[in-house]
Amino acid sequence: MNCGRLFLVGHRGFVQGLAIYGHSRLPIAVRECSFQTRLFRSQARFHDNLFGRLRKGIQKHTAGISRACARQVEYVMALRIRRAQQAGVFYFQLCGGAFLREIISRIFSRFLLRLRVSLLHRSHNLVLSASVMPFFCWKDERIPDEYLLRFSNELEAVACLRDHTCQNSSPPCKPTGKKSPLLSCPSHYHNDRVEDPWELFIHQGDLMVWRREVPNHRGEGLFEYKVYGAYDDITAHDFLAVHIDTEFRREWDSSAVVLDVLERDPQTNSEVVYWEMQWPRMMSNRDYVYKRRYIIDEEQKVVVFVNQNTEHQSAPVKPGKQRVTEYWSIIVIKPTSDLDKPGLEFSMTYFDNPGLVFPSAFASWATATGFPDYLSKLHMATVKFAERRVKEEAEAEARKAAEAAEAAEAAAREEKRRRGEDEKRKLNNAPHPHPPETWEVFFGGGPVLSSVANESPDPKDRLNYLLNKLMLLGT
Repeated sequence: MNCGRLFLVGHRGFVQGLAIYGHSRLPIAVRECSFQTRLFRSQARFHDNLFGRLRKGIQKHTAGISRACARQVEYVMALRIRRAQQAGVFYFQLCGGAFLREIISRIFSRFLLRLRVSLLHRSHNLVLSASVMPFFCWKDERIPDEYLLRFSNELEAVACLRDHTCQNSSPPCKPTGKKSPLLSCPSHYHNDRVEDPWELFIHQGDLMVWRREVPNHRGEGLFEYKVYGAYDDITAHDFLAVHIDTEFRREWDSSAVVLDVLERDPQTNSEVVYWEMQWPRMMSNRDYVYKRRYIIDEEQKVVVFVNQNTEHQSAPVKPGKQRVTEYWSIIVIKPTSDLDKPGLEFSMTYFDNPGLVFPSAFASWATATGFPDYLSKLHMATVKFAERRVKEEAEAEARKAAEAAEAAEAAAREEKRRRGEDEKRKLNNAPHPHPPETWEVFFGGGPVLSSVANESPDPKDRLNYLLNKLMLLGT
């Protein structure tokens, strides 16, 4: 690069010399060109030496520069932490701990929101940016307890609706299309309206489905549905588990193309779910982003499970998919005896707007076919789930029993080994008895005395005993 610049400078000086002095004074132009070249070379050498000395100085004093930067950063961080601590103590003394936690939560939420917006603006991939910084404010989006508890007695309203529906009919009731008034029945939903009563839509055995038009979509063929059903071979806990188990639902529900939990709040049984539903060919699949929560009231023995549409940055609108922005469902499950014993009845109130208006006859046919089929699959899935649960519990009990037997056998072996060591230790520590000793006295070429010595361990006693015997022989 320096050679190129030297060539350009020399060429420029040569041209300037020609312009100033003309062709007649070419030697002067050459001298001018060489002078500018030498000047540039000297400047280049000066800068090279300067930057070389600077580079060597930085390399030589790298450790010192790093320590100085670290001390500066530590000083600034310590100062800011001290100021934040002083501000926290001040607000804690002034407003209390709850208010301080609220302030910190809001500051942190705003910080995450600004950071997310910044990432979204800087990134060319919206999905990647959203997945890098997930944020969902549970405090604002969580379904409140009061909303869930207001549906605890929903089955009473459904029972009243059933009585009015079949008031003048002998069982089984048949859908007549006549409107059923709800004047004397208790109302628990925010959208229960006496002026828009429910009409019986499906009745098959213990399954009853009512519907009514949604006020915000009159004339569009959109209805909200209320379902009642009863089963005597599944438990309420298993029925709830099948609803909330996304992995198991992908096994039995073929329409669930994608079903993932985006975020959880385990303390309140709350989740955010992304669900893509398979639609017929020539139609775009529908996808949902909804929050859900359930509560189990042990005293009243009732389960309330609520789903509501929401938004989540981890699941933006996808091309080729129709996002459903109006969706909610409320499921109430009540066992006939206990939550863990077979037998239950349930109600489900449901509405969604798929974003497409169908002919009334086609929509009615699709709904009348789809509801019983879905509930039949749900029931069979619950039976299968219960069988799997019982099998897993039996296997777990068998594993526990095998582990307990193995542990007992190992303990017995250890006890046997310990006892053997104790007995061996006792034998080693016990005094050893001296075996009987035989003394023989030879007198005159033959044995004169053969006697068993005293078993006393003292050799003096044995010697005295032997001398006494010899004295007796001598006499």
